[in-house]
Amino acid sequence: MRLPGIPVFPAIFAAGFTLLGVLYAMPLLQAETIPVTQPLDLTDATAPVAAPEVPLPAPHPAALRLLFDADDTNLNPQEQTQLQSFAAGMKAQNKRFQIVAYGGPAQDISSNSRRLALKRALAVHDYLITAGLSDSNMIVRALGGVRDSGPENRVDILDPK
Repeated sequence: MRLPGIPVFPAIFAAGFTLLGVLYAMPLLQAETIPVTQPLDLTDATAPVAAPEVPLPAPHPAALRLLFDADDTNLNPQEQTQLQSFAAGMKAQNKRFQIVAYGGPAQDISSNSRRLALKRALAVHDYLITAGLSDSNMIVRALGGVRDSGPENRVDILDPK
């Protein structure tokens, strides 16, 4: 007996069986039950394993390091004086240098920390342009959270190479 729409293998069909009949005739597998004597403790197995703390490297030597208050992007008068003297020294050298800004705790790459770092870097960049330095000599990098053991909220002007 063949049901429409159900495929039949030739050997089974020759023996007079349909695929549906063979499937019903197969013995059902019995699952073996194992008695549990103690409840399983999964607290240790599911607990996250903490990675070993790796100390952050020392910060690169900076020609000038400006420290900011948390969430602050404005240059105070003392920082402006430091930038003015840096600009006077760099005018004579005419070398390229990096402005590297940080804006958060270690390894923080969130959008907020990168934006804060960028605002700080651009504040320093803009001040140095008004002080007479060329834009083509500055490389601006906003990294977000610190990647070394230096202060979290800072802008470093790295030594010219």
